[in-house]
Amino acid sequence: HIRRNKEYMERLGCTTTSSGLFQSPVQRQSNSPARAKGDRGRKRETSESTELPRRRSSRLLGKDVEYTSEDLDAVELFEEAEGLKRRRRSGAGSDGGEEAEEAEKRLEERRKRRQEEVLEITRRWLDESRAALLAVRVDDNGSGSKWKAEAERRWGDNVSAALSSQGSGRNEKHSLCWKTYVTSRLSQPPPPSPHSLLQEFYAHDTWRLLVCCVLMSRVSSWETKHACISAFFERFPTPTDLQRAEDLDKKVLEVIQPLGLFENRIKALMAVTTAFLCSARFAVDLKENKIYGIGQFGVDSYNIFCKGLTKCKPQDKTLASYCNWHIRTTMKT
Repeated sequence: HIRRNKEYMERLGCTTTSSGLFQSPVQRQSNSPARAKGDRGRKRETSESTELPRRRSSRLLGKDVEYTSEDLDAVELFEEAEGLKRRRRSGAGSDGGEEAEEAEKRLEERRKRRQEEVLEITRRWLDESRAALLAVRVDDNGSGSKWKAEAERRWGDNVSAALSSQGSGRNEKHSLCWKTYVTSRLSQPPPPSPHSLLQEFYAHDTWRLLVCCVLMSRVSSWETKHACISAFFERFPTPTDLQRAEDLDKKVLEVIQPLGLFENRIKALMAVTTAFLCSARFAVDLKENKIYGIGQFGVDSYNIFCKGLTKCKPQDKTLASYCNWHIRTTMKT
């Protein structure tokens, strides 16, 4: 998801931001001062590159395989887990059983520390990157043509479809207010939380937030929905890219196939995209602004992460947890 946000910023021309802003949690660790690696006493190499890791195959790049600190930590955890399994299989008596239990506790504690560390780095990256992700290049007194250019910069050329949706008359077409078009779609997300909810990664863009809700609905596997959503935005970074895709159903299916409910999801994706591109003033609710595929969960996510309305009482437990965290944090400050 951080990679998708980095691509988003690059597409918007956010090149003046500090290089650290574009780094993923893995890079921030790999670029930190080298530290000893466990009992082996080996030091991890640092990387000066600000690019995210690409394919590591030396056959493709003609270079030696490079590993990040996350790779090395994963290897250490795997080796320790495998050693624990071997001790259990060996049946080393009561002493061996106690040793195995202690090793398992250490392993679990280490995993939790690693997860907390990554979540904190992710939250900090989101917090730092929000300004660049939400930056608007048009002042309040900008002309209509400038606001239209801003809309195209963010969501692609198909925003012009909003003109034809205003009516068949010539005067009606030119009545569209591009400032309203843009500002009604701009997000006002609350601060990122330690929970690192999936919606928080895409709260800076209303279309992406709603697409996340469509794709993550009724999916229990954390890995599946995260991988599919990231892959979707890699292939369709803007609503225009989705609308203009040739053989759309096939290309979308290639990405979302592990999620199931293909027909409903594709229909919902197109409904969200059409409403987002064509509405003169964009809004989402369960009444006059109802969009196919966006139910209570999607509306609550939109209100919380795009409108900053955190004092609501959503039915979803993860959303309720986020709102409670935000209220507690606000009271402390």
